[in-house]
Amino acid sequence: MTFSRHRTRTLALTASVLAAAALTTTACGSGDDGAATAASSASGAGAVAGGGGTVRIALIGTTGPTAAAKNDGSLAKDLAKVGAKVQFTGQFPAFAPAAEAINAGALDAAQGSISSAVGALAQKPSFKIYAAQLDNAKSEGILVKDPNIKSVADLVGKKVAVNPKGTGEYLLLKALEKNGVDPAKVERVYLGAADGATAFSSGKVDAWAAWGDFVATAKAKGARLLADGDQVGSENDTIWVISDTFLKAHPATVKALYENQVRHSQEEHADPEGAVAQENTGAIKLDDKAAAILADNYRDQDPVAKIDATFQRRFGDVSAFFAAQKVIPTKLDPATFTVDATTLGG
Repeated sequence: MTFSRHRTRTLALTASVLAAAALTTTACGSGDDGAATAASSASGAGAVAGGGGTVRIALIGTTGPTAAAKNDGSLAKDLAKVGAKVQFTGQFPAFAPAAEAINAGALDAAQGSISSAVGALAQKPSFKIYAAQLDNAKSEGILVKDPNIKSVADLVGKKVAVNPKGTGEYLLLKALEKNGVDPAKVERVYLGAADGATAFSSGKVDAWAAWGDFVATAKAKGARLLADGDQVGSENDTIWVISDTFLKAHPATVKALYENQVRHSQEEHADPEGAVAQENTGAIKLDDKAAAILADNYRDQDPVAKIDATFQRRFGDVSAFFAAQKVIPTKLDPATFTVDATTLGG
């Protein structure tokens, strides 16, 4: 399957593993989930071979297939068919703390980006990537407000907010490399997405490397993309991951989870306004203008897809780039950290 050039990007690093674990252990399941049990040991009544378990899945942001699956109750119903349950955790601010919660055995599944996954896997391999969606070039990049910053070269001597070892740092470094700018001449201000948004809106930084909902919100308030994903050569696809422990114990459940996410991403493409209206219902909501920008992104977006050779190549490219930039010690082997969800089952 050929991946789309479009996707919704996950939030950035703002919390530690302790905060992530606290969110996970105190979170309630959705209204139709029932009592959640330890994912690696629960089997579920009537589980099919390779099914069962209770998958604890991170909520990162308020839009996208996971939010849709929670809001309409469909994931709980789909997993019940293989004898499994779902527990939607409290909101995680980013993939990085979600990955740390997976490392700690407190979480099973989450959405992120290739760059954030590479950063996490380089520290402690504990999960596999089972689904992906190619990055949305027009919904990511370097945001600026100052009319005097007209090119990437104008970032020399400026402060740019980025999340470390994730999408923000990746986009900035790609932009600088593409335009022949020495990274040492641009100050990276390491902030999670929420703090980056605050710093950018208050003028404490000159630019912000951001994506997805953050770009939609910033553009709605008058910011502009100095350079977008296409212009910097981004290959930073959205990814969905599952813990090694859960995957080994419940492969059929992972396949059912994957199929639900594919279906919701198809619905986002077919009816973007309807999908945004269904997803954008949390305590933190996009305003009408930002929601319209997100719907426009969905309109061009193909569904979530299985892991294939194209994705593995792009994973390898991002990993090699981060290694060359000294963000991680060495590049990673894509085959070691990916699985084709369509082949899973009893």
